[in-house]
This record gives sequence, structure tokens and C-alpha cells, in this order.
Amino acid sequence: MRGGTQVRVKALLRGVVGSTPVRRFSEWLHSDSPRSIFASPPARARFIHIPKTGGTFVTQSENDHRTVVFPMRSLDHATLVSREWEMLRDIPPPFGEANAVPLSAVDDSVVFSNIRNNFSFFVSYFHHAAGHVEQYRNTHHYDFSIANRGFDYLIKTISERGLIWPSRKFVHYQLFSQPSGESVVAWINCTATLDRDLHAMAQYFGLDFRAGRPQRQGPRTDYRSYYTDALADIVAKTWRRELKLFGFQFDRPQSRYTPLELAERVRSNRYIWRDDRIVGQGPEPVAMGDSCGI
Repeated sequence: MRGGTQVRVKALLRGVVGSTPVRRFSEWLHSDSPRSIFASPPARARFIHIPKTGGTFVTQSENDHRTVVFPMRSLDHATLVSREWEMLRDIPPPFGEANAVPLSAVDDSVVFSNIRNNFSFFVSYFHHAAGHVEQYRNTHHYDFSIANRGFDYLIKTISERGLIWPSRKFVHYQLFSQPSGESVVAWINCTATLDRDLHAMAQYFGLDFRAGRPQRQGPRTDYRSYYTDALADIVAKTWRRELKLFGFQFDRPQSRYTPLELAERVRSNRYIWRDDRIVGQGPEPVAMGDSCGI
């Protein structure tokens, strides 16, 4: 057999052996063996769950915990940190030390996360904080009383505060490790196209994919109906760095960028939470002086 033919045959056989049907058959065949190499596949993907961005759908935590993409491990509401991180300066409340995950924990892993159009995010957060869905109502939520004074009051309050998350700082700050501001995220899904993006991610990185069921659904309304021109202007000005970075517009819930483009844009910038400072390094850099609502 000639060399070129051997290469093609080996490639074909590797594809067959590594295919999902053959692998699943092997898992079943060896399932009664305690030493089976198929018993516990490594969690090659690590998921950072930014609240109100569809993370519960990814993890299926209210269903059967059979994640949409697998094998993966959820890092929950993690802030990736280096040795120099300082409590209260690099992780905003309500997150805390328990949410700090060292960068070394994601070495050799595919790190991914979700983002949501800020205009849509605040409407979802409003219903969550105010307890409008009885099943998830929490009168002890730190923004419960504020949210129950109305959407406009909540937006104005958040846009003026700088400590408690969410604040006038980056809503999606967890895409950036602290305190360096660098990012190791390799893929970023958009909530508005989440199912499609997750499927594409599984194919791109060679992960498995299964259909998920909706989780923690709030009221089904058009987020744009909550905004007056004045409120929309507050969001557009306060979080304009973030809207620009992710390619979001008021009338467009989805990003203008692909998941890989989003990850590249994030990795080409650094965001330091303690200073509320973003430093642009890549294409279309976001200027350091472009700070909003400060």
C-alpha cells in the first residue's frame, strides 16, 4: 500500500473510530467495567455563567443537569483571578471569594461564556430582582425593593452605582480575568441565538451536543417596550463601551459578530474592574478614555 493511500485509510479509520456512534457504543460495551477508559470523559470545556445570559439553559440545572454541550464543567458565576487579586477590589458583590477561580484551573480547556444585549439584559434582571415570577421570588434579593419601585428607577440606580453588580461598570466583566483584565475565553455565545451558537460551538471544538429544554423563563415580552427614549439613552451612554465591543444595538437583540469574532474582540482588549478601565489592543480598539456614566 502506497504512502498516500495509507494516510487516507488511516484518516478514514480514525474518523470511524472517533465518531460519536462508535464512541457511544464503546461506552455502553464497557459500562460495567470500573476501569473503563470511557467511564468518565474529561471535561474539556469550562463554562463561565454570567447571570441572566442563558446559563441555566446551558447547564439544564432545573431539568436533569445533562448539559447541552458535553463533556463540560460549569464554573458557575466565576471570576477568573491571578495571584495578585484582592477581595473587594476585583470581585464585586454579590459575588465573593467563593466565586474566585484561579486561571490555572482552566489551563488546556476550552473556556466559553454567553453574553446578552444590555437592553434585553436589564429587562430580564428587572423581572428577576423584583420577583415577578413567583417560583423564583426572593424578597431578600439585594435589588428587590429597588426593582419594585419600577424599571426606570432600577435603571437609574444601576447606572449611578459603581460597586454592586450590575453597576455602571461592565455587566459582562467576568469575561475578563482580574486584576490583569486579560481574557482566556475562546468562544462567546449570544443569548438571542444561543441554541444555534451552542450547536456551532460543539461542532467547532469536537464536543457533543443535545437539545435542551427552556429554563427559568420570565415574562414573554418585547424588551424594547420597557424603554422610554430617556431610559434607552441612559443605557446607550452608560454602557456604550460594552455595546460597541459586542456589536449590540437597541433594535437588534443579537450581536453583529459571530461567536469566534466576539471571543477575538474580547481577547484583544483588557478590562480592569477595579479601575473600570478598558484598554483596546486589537481591531476597532475601545479607547481608555471612553468611560461611561462615571
